[in-house]
Amino acid sequence: MVIAVILAAGTGSRMGGKIPKQFALAGGRTVLSYTIEAFERHPGVDAVAVICSPDRTDLVRSVISKHAFTKVRRVAEGGPDRRSSSRLGAEAARAIAAEAGAPEDGVIVLIHDAARPNVSEKVISDNIRTASETGACVTAAPVTDTVIITDGNGAADRIPDRRLVMNAQTPQSFRLPVILKAHERYEAALASGAAAAPVTDDAGLVIAAGMKVTVCPSGGDNFKLTVPADLERFRKIAEIKRREADGIRKTTQER
Repeated sequence: MVIAVILAAGTGSRMGGKIPKQFALAGGRTVLSYTIEAFERHPGVDAVAVICSPDRTDLVRSVISKHAFTKVRRVAEGGPDRRSSSRLGAEAARAIAAEAGAPEDGVIVLIHDAARPNVSEKVISDNIRTASETGACVTAAPVTDTVIITDGNGAADRIPDRRLVMNAQTPQSFRLPVILKAHERYEAALASGAAAAPVTDDAGLVIAAGMKVTVCPSGGDNFKLTVPADLERFRKIAEIKRREADGIRKTTQER
């Protein structure tokens, strides 16, 4: 069973605006609707869970209803940070699998940022295949600029080989027991007072737990909406999609 977990609980502080970026409009629709649609339409995805802030659950449900998404099985509240929201997403996937009678070791979970609405079918397919084969993978794209590692005090320390450096994206995909175990180990380290390694995403969490993560090369234009220019960029893409959809509907009606 393949379950997509869409993390939509972020506030998008760098974007600014009155509402979080995943609820901003593009082509007359919310950004979130495009993200859900990418997984809804993929033939290899069986179910979707959306994790959002407590005060946005009704809005998320309205998006699901408006677009008649049928694969969304859970709308769950997120936590105070991304890591805890990811944990709640993994638990939502576990509940979905239990309801379907699917064994946990046969479940693949794709964890994806709601603010990456332009993810391609190929990237999703590659994640499903790679996570099924290896147990854990992270979508990543090669960097195009030279990367500088600083000493923490404003001075350049070293320049790594650019061929070895990549930008992590989402989806980040795992066999369900792998991501659950990673969260359990991290939380056990916190509870014991041990210095848990700081993590910013799910791949980092799994690596910190001592497990291997395979790189799944990114494809298409899988950018994240972070600053206003990113939203404007996606709005242009969404407008093209809207016109194409209108053209298909018009042709169908004429037939």
